[in-house]
This record gives sequence, C-alpha cells and structure tokens, in this order.
Amino acid sequence: MSKLIAHRGLSSRAFENTEEAFLLAADHSAVFGIETDVWLTKDNILVCSHEPTPFAEPNSVLEIKDSYYDRISKLPLNYKICKYKFKVPHFICTFDRYLEICKEFNKVAVIEIKQAGLDETALTLLVDKVKKANMLNKTHFISFDWESLKKVQLIETKSTVFALADTEQKIQSALDFGFNISIRGNLINKKIMKTVHEKHLLISVWTVNSKFLSSLLQKFYKVDFITSNRIVLK
Repeated sequence: MSKLIAHRGLSSRAFENTEEAFLLAADHSAVFGIETDVWLTKDNILVCSHEPTPFAEPNSVLEIKDSYYDRISKLPLNYKICKYKFKVPHFICTFDRYLEICKEFNKVAVIEIKQAGLDETALTLLVDKVKKANMLNKTHFISFDWESLKKVQLIETKSTVFALADTEQKIQSALDFGFNISIRGNLINKKIMKTVHEKHLLISVWTVNSKFLSSLLQKFYKVDFITSNRIVLK
C-alpha cells in the first residue's frame, strides 16, 4: 500500500505551506508525511514557501532570499497563489514550526529544497535542524537541484534523498546516479519500475488527486509514496 504525502500540507483545505495547512494534514491518520518547500532568508532563517515571492500587494515582488525574516514575517501572503480567497490573512511559516508539527504528530518530513544553489553552510543548517529534532530517520530531502542533494548526502551520509525528475531522460539519469526518485504520475512506466526495483530504490509520485490514478499506481506499479493535495481522493 502506497503511503500518502500531504502536498504543502493539506493544501486542498488551507493556504498551502502555512501552519494551518500543516496542522490539518497532521491531524489525519491516513497521512504518512507532510511535504513543504524551504527557502533561506537573507538573515539565514529557513521558511516554508513554494513561491520565491509569496507576498500580497504591495510586496508581491519581494523575494524571500533577499529579505530579512523580521520584515517578511509580518507581511500577508498572496491568496492568489492558492485557489481560495481567505477571510483572514495568512503569514509565512518557519521551517522550525513545520518540523515541530511533523515531530509532534509523528509524520515524516518531506522537505523540498526549493532554492537552488544553496551552499554547504546553508544546507548544513537545514540538516542540523533535522538532526537536533531527532527527525533524520523520518525525513526525506527532495529537490530538482541534484547538486544540493549530493551536498546533503555528504553532510549526512544517513540522509534519505529523492531526486525530483520531470522527464524520462532525467528519471533515468537520477536512477543511474542511485537516487530515489519523485516523478509525475503520467511519466511512470514498467521500464522505470523495473529499474527502481532492481536497484532497491524508492519511488514517489506527484501530484495525485484522483482515486482511479492512485489505485492504478498502487496495483500495477506498487509505488512507495503518493503525494496529494487531498486526504480523500476523488
């Protein structure tokens, strides 16, 4: 049975990557892990956001990586990022708070290193926070930036990493490198699964909101993890 990963928290019911979304996902026994995206502020605070510029007008061009946390922590997020219009403002969630929630509710932390090109110091900060929370064995590091994943493996050899791949060529390259892989559901095929199983690697599929597709992925391909915006698939 594939394990369910809540995409950016329970993002079908709350503003993605916020404390509210993480708590809603954490409250469900069906959820195995909670996925988030991390960025580093100018003053080296890790925060959760998929977008580099997640803030509402008049701050919509403000980038996380060029900003100080004390400032952006007070800025409302742009609801246009989501499909919903909220009655109350939402604010950026720190990585520390996300990690606390995962630990408290015994969920695997699925951490996408969204910011490309982070140096060893920044990635060591990230890994050390996971280790200090005693969450290393319950954490997946994922990224399209494979160089960051390689650095994470050098910083902590026991880390579990997944290469994000969005083409068949990239999938094959990731498997050749010996990475676990995280791919779009429409790219999966028997050849990929044969290689995954032969190499004793793990495979995660995103973003699956269909019960029919989920059942196919589990029955015919036996994928390890399914990332979804929903708890109950439709």
